Amino acid sequence: MNAVYHDLAEVLVTELDDEGITWLYRDIQETTGYSIRYYGVEGYDKQIFNIFGFLAAKSLILVAGGGVYNPEDDYVLVKFVTQGGNELTFEELNNLTDQQLRADPPVSTKQYFKDAYFDTMFYKTYVGFSDGESGSKSEPNYQLPCMDMKHFYAEFISNISKYAYYSGKSAVVIAKYYAGAFVNGSISFMGKPLDAQVVVQKNITHYGTEIPMDHDKNDTTNGNFSVIVPAGDIQLQIRRYSEVQSISFSMKNITFDSTTDPELALITDEEAMRMGGDYYRTLNISIDPAGVEGYIYVNNDNNDVYNVSVDEPLTGVSVAILGIQNFDPNTGQPASYDYSNMRDLTTNADGYYNASGLLPGYYEIRVIEGDYLLKAEITSLYSGNTYYNVSKPEFASVEGTIYFDDNHNDEYDTGEELSNVDAKLLYQKLDGTDKLEYSITTDSSGSYSFTSLIPGQYYINATKGTEYAIEEPVRLAENQTLKLNVSIDYATISVSGYTKHNGAAIENITIEFRPDETIENGTAQHGEASSNVDGWYTVKLMPGNYSVIVDYSGEQGIYSAEVSLHIGIGEGAKTFDISMEKHSFTVTGATKYAGSNVGNLPISFLPETSVENNTAAWASTESKTDGLYIVELMPGEYTVRVSYTVNESGVKATYKYEGELTVSTDREYEIALTKE
Repeated sequence: MNAVYHDLAEVLVTELDDEGITWLYRDIQETTGYSIRYYGVEGYDKQIFNIFGFLAAKSLILVAGGGVYNPEDDYVLVKFVTQGGNELTFEELNNLTDQQLRADPPVSTKQYFKDAYFDTMFYKTYVGFSDGESGSKSEPNYQLPCMDMKHFYAEFISNISKYAYYSGKSAVVIAKYYAGAFVNGSISFMGKPLDAQVVVQKNITHYGTEIPMDHDKNDTTNGNFSVIVPAGDIQLQIRRYSEVQSISFSMKNITFDSTTDPELALITDEEAMRMGGDYYRTLNISIDPAGVEGYIYVNNDNNDVYNVSVDEPLTGVSVAILGIQNFDPNTGQPASYDYSNMRDLTTNADGYYNASGLLPGYYEIRVIEGDYLLKAEITSLYSGNTYYNVSKPEFASVEGTIYFDDNHNDEYDTGEELSNVDAKLLYQKLDGTDKLEYSITTDSSGSYSFTSLIPGQYYINATKGTEYAIEEPVRLAENQTLKLNVSIDYATISVSGYTKHNGAAIENITIEFRPDETIENGTAQHGEASSNVDGWYTVKLMPGNYSVIVDYSGEQGIYSAEVSLHIGIGEGAKTFDISMEKHSFTVTGATKYAGSNVGNLPISFLPETSVENNTAAWASTESKTDGLYIVELMPGEYTVRVSYTVNESGVKATYKYEGELTVSTDREYEIALTKE
């Protein structure tokens, strides 16, 4: 009988879809007069889950008495923990030598659950969901029984166990089955079909509160939806942003509890089990628009409420209302904006603004006065009107000492301050450009102070002649006086030049600038650059001594260089051409058959293994459409091979060649093909 149950389950899920199985079960119930609708689990089932091999189409693993011959199945993986704390699979353990086993023997086992386990009937009923991404899922320390199960809801949940074994979970969950009554309909906004998600919810009582539990879900198609619902006081929730479940937005809840509207009456058990002929409901749901209004003002009385008689309204301030289309599921940040739900407003003489006719959802509201961003915040706008007042943020300040870190301890010490430093404070505007706020020159104390600043992103740009420079980012919060000592460094030097071979510029060469490690406390810092199509490169480097390295291997050949470079403090722009040595030679030719060129054939250049101390290196290329080829090869002895099958007018033909090639200079090498 175990085999019957196992094989029948495979047949059903292979041959029937969800609705097919649902209708089959209903027919079986009507034919037999029997109905099994409850599925009960308890926490202890987790410990014995892996013994039910006949139910899960899996073997009995190690912890169930299978021994070391069954350390893994579709759901569970057992790893062996060694005395040194290493975790090994059975295969890894089996490959250890006797000496390795004696040095670090296994002392225990650890059990890991695979992704498939978190999708089992047991797990979804008892816990309901998992933490983590695919391949690293884990069980959370609380439960939401039957979450997202389409045909089952938690009918009974026992009280939280007093035993630590259950880790804050109820000992027993009993799920109840329903075939599902159909609720079909449409979603619209301002007369147009709306893309949204329709979610079926039914409340459970758990952890001392009512929790709405998600069941069936359906994304609308041209505004239309169809879901199945259980019996009782359930609700439909109309959502946006389903790509980020943790911040999905509820636009509207439709509750089935009406005593006057038959379409919104309680779902009966007969309907939920599709008994009789009336188990369909039809709903046409309209989403009411959202609006937002408020005042932008100076908060003179500091009471966080706009007081028209005391506070000062801000006139002509820009208010940008940006509808968010969707979010990046990885970062939770806006991925795109909804251009049909954007408003660019300006406050009137009273500091007032308003917008209407917005689709309910998440919006980013930006308040801008001149060049300054006073506020940028993501907020929820629901159907109806939302009041959103913004007071001008209180000023911030930043002050400190500009110094040169002589002792390299990463902090300011007395005596390290610098005078005659030109210090500028730049505000980063919303468009990414900078606005100069202050420009000062430090005295002998090296101190600076910038006050009365709108909170936001700033940069301190400090220079002293051509010798010292730094750009320090500063993020200032409202009503903050930031103490910030700025460590100025040597100014970078712009180094430019050509990558050359025999006086000719070579393009697209990567150059590495390595600090000379023989210099104690050297100021050089690692850098990289690449020459452009003209062979010209430019890079900014700190003063110091460098080894300039080229190690290039590509279509142009094989080049190398290692030269020294010294950059002096305050030297300014420096020109430095890099002369490279070429190690490869250029080989050109054509792939020919019967005197005519044949194109698009792959060619292999194989080092001849019979030649002692052969310096050749494997390479390959392909002849162009006209049959011509070019390749860079290291000096040495090669075997050249072509073997390629083509379709010529419906007939397969194989072009072949094998010959010897000696490379000691640039040369031509013709490839005379045979054809089979």
